Amino acid sequence: MNALRGERRADARRPSAPARGRASPSPLVVAAALCAAVLTAASCRTGQRGDSGDADAGAAPAPFSERWNEVVESQRARLDAMEQLYASGQVELRWRDRRGNHFEYCRGELFLRLPDETALSLTKVGERFLWVGSAAGSRWMFDLRDREPTLWIVETAAAEPRRFPLDGPGGTGEPAQRADAGPLDLSRLSLIDVLGLLRFPEAADLDSVLEDGSGSGGGIVVEFAGDGGPLRVTVDAITRLPTVIEVLDDEGRTQLRSELSRYEPADRPGKPPGGRPRFPNTVVIDASGDSGERREVRLFLEPDPRGEARIAERLFDLETLTATFRPTQVARP
Repeated sequence: MNALRGERRADARRPSAPARGRASPSPLVVAAALCAAVLTAASCRTGQRGDSGDADAGAAPAPFSERWNEVVESQRARLDAMEQLYASGQVELRWRDRRGNHFEYCRGELFLRLPDETALSLTKVGERFLWVGSAAGSRWMFDLRDREPTLWIVETAAAEPRRFPLDGPGGTGEPAQRADAGPLDLSRLSLIDVLGLLRFPEAADLDSVLEDGSGSGGGIVVEFAGDGGPLRVTVDAITRLPTVIEVLDDEGRTQLRSELSRYEPADRPGKPPGGRPRFPNTVVIDASGDSGERREVRLFLEPDPRGEARIAERLFDLETLTATFRPTQVARP
């Protein structure tokens, strides 16, 4: 009996079991219920979202043709806002030829009247030694370094070949050839091309698309015909500005490469700060090609609207320039 009392007293001290109607759920049951609630809530949010919100994040990017045509329109607006422009600054010339290595540090003045009229004047200690220009389907360079200046000229198929009565000794108007073309090879050089001031063709008119801008680099690389020959153009997919211009030969090899950087808004009359066209203040032109003769030009030019009053027809007229510089021979590269 005492033993039974002891057992009863021990049982009395034990916590009483909960009633069946208020039984606590097991941990597994609680976890399963939470998971079901989370999945149900996510399903509801997905159903509410439909075709908007986060669902767009997984949508396919716009076709390349749409994105490229946005680049085309951006370039068109930039050039239309530029119209004509004067820029000046420092220019560095490096080249190597049969006479050795050369370096010139000079002042450059750029005159533009788009779409095709250009003039680049290079002077050192007040003396002009190179004049590069273009207009109406022709490109030219007056090499004034020697006592007998040379006119280098390239005419497109659409331009009518010109004859030049030369004033110097032996000037017969016949084309002459000179081994040393100096720091620039005019055969591929177009200022419109290398400064990135050319109009881009529509997507359907591109020769090829090498990079569509969807990769990690973010650049668009396309090929099409330019003023100086076939071009390979790299455009920043975000800014829609050209960053690299390559002039190619008929085999697709790079003959001239231009890198454009430090784009800054060019002050334009009547244009608010946000509407000013951007101009590359630094342009590095590597015209070495595969000839083995180094040719590099570095332009550090900044637009200055005060100089635009000097832009005149005579700067782009080949006959006027010929009468001014009086070349003694004509060379066609």
